[in-house]
Amino acid sequence: MSQQSVTEHVRVWPEEIGCLVVGHGTVNETGASEAREVALRMQEVLARVPVELGFLECVEPTISQGVERLASRGCSMIIAAPLLLFSAGHAMRDVPEELARASKVSGIKVFQAEVLGCHPQLVALSQRRRHEAIRLLSPCEDSESIDLFVGRGSSDPEALDHLLEFAALSARGTDLSLAQSETSQTRTHIGFVAVAKPSLQEAIQNAASEIPRRVVVRPHLLFAGKVEMEIQTAVASAQKTYPRTEWVLAKRLGCDHSVVLSLLDRATAVIP
Repeated sequence: MSQQSVTEHVRVWPEEIGCLVVGHGTVNETGASEAREVALRMQEVLARVPVELGFLECVEPTISQGVERLASRGCSMIIAAPLLLFSAGHAMRDVPEELARASKVSGIKVFQAEVLGCHPQLVALSQRRRHEAIRLLSPCEDSESIDLFVGRGSSDPEALDHLLEFAALSARGTDLSLAQSETSQTRTHIGFVAVAKPSLQEAIQNAASEIPRRVVVRPHLLFAGKVEMEIQTAVASAQKTYPRTEWVLAKRLGCDHSVVLSLLDRATAVIP
């Protein structure tokens, strides 16, 4: 997204409409701090528009508290921007229910934006994380490498399709600032830490069975937490179990500016 596009997004946002950044919530302080950082950056970008943060669970401020704060700042309407990767149970059920309760109490109408999903900014960020992970390593042919995308996991049957779609987009090399050869022919596998199949261990075994020279494990996670630590442990174990393969762990997406721009774009799209 160009600076001109950002400026246009900000220009069309009425001052009386507040923005509620909705985070999942985590007991991991680093992860919670990263979510707060995204909300702070949203406030910096939107400047005159009131921005607050509300977590679904585990940590405060809650969604209701976030709505209350925006009401106290004079907002007549609120755009809730879910800081979530996919539209599974939280985005489709839990968040709307919390927003509806808060809206009823405050008397302010709340519009919920789409989740981050496969936003181009997020796809490009994922590609950049891969590039950062391998740029100092020895060259490796695409035919000798596998990308393993790892998601949190969900009971929602669409979780598999969502991660497959994101992985496919990332593999196309849509970020033209990166070398096409890094992603164009690399084999892609996916796995989940919890609930969904294939499990992370199954995905590691599947990748290792192809005897690649390198596996780049790409956590499809926004922030730090228990899930990321489980992935780190699994990758360290894989390196010992399958020493013929080089196991490389890319960074999580994090509170990068691309996440902020993706969130801004999603939120602006639902302004009445």
